[in-house]
Amino acid sequence: MRNVLVHDYLNFDEQLLDTVIRQQLYAVIFDFCSQGLVALDQTP
Repeated sequence: MRNVLVHDYLNFDEQLLDTVIRQQLYAVIFDFCSQGLVALDQTP
């Protein structure tokens, strides 16, 4: 399993990547991560 994770990262669907970029679907992940960082920062 490790070899797949380490060496198979270059195999991706270019059409999917194009869709993600054009529709700015990465913004959802960015917002999720930002909210998580804010929550962690507020943890005593």
